[in-house]
Formats: sequence, structure tokens, C-alpha cells
Amino acid sequence: MAGSNKEKDVILQLMIESVNEHEDYEIPITLNVHGTLVSGNLVSAEYYFQELMEAFSEDNDADKQIYDKLEKATHHLESGEEPGINYVHMKEAKMFDESGTAIPSKGNVLWRGKMKEVDGFFIGKVKES
Repeated sequence: MAGSNKEKDVILQLMIESVNEHEDYEIPITLNVHGTLVSGNLVSAEYYFQELMEAFSEDNDADKQIYDKLEKATHHLESGEEPGINYVHMKEAKMFDESGTAIPSKGNVLWRGKMKEVDGFFIGKVKES
């Protein structure tokens, strides 16, 4: 399976550890993930889960179930129970196709991806052409 034998990039892991440890710390970054550019601000897993929870109301059973699972995951992060760093979390994320067009082009998009699937990165965000 593609990516299953890839090692995690220790520099990227260091940056993720830094955003996870320092509240309100973000790093503008662009990732190359299997040829797709993903550009945005690297944020903590806790920030990601808190923001994601806001997308689900507690008004209906299906949303409440998802909300409760996300809340539980956030408590695990806060207590240090989360095993290792396996995911990259970004806000204001945009994916870019070959023509330089951003998808999505508007809004604040949260993005989560597997750290071991990242082929490369650079500091800074890509702007739509």
C-alpha cells in the first residue's frame, strides 16, 4: 500500500509538536501530498477538534453523537493520552490543482491528513494564481 513504509519527517514532527504545545501558535505551511499542494496554517490537534465540534450541533441525535466523540477526543488530547503524532491539522486550508486553482476558493477550511503521507513541505502559504 502506498505510503505504508514511509517514515515520518522529523522536522515536520517537530513543528507539529510545537503547535500542539503552545496555545495560539500557528505555522503557515504548504504540504506536497501525493502531488497535491495543501496550503494553510498548521494548528494544534486540540484547535482542530474544537473548531470541528462547532460544525455539529447538539440539537439532533446524529450531530450529538459526532459532537460527543469529538469532545472525548479533545479531552484525550488535553490529558496527554494521544499516542504519538500521526496527523497534520491545518486551518484556512486550500488544495491546489495543476493549473494553480485553489479548491475550495473561499471560506475557512479545516484539513486533517496523515503525516506519513506528506512527501514534502515548505514554510509559507501558496496564493491562488
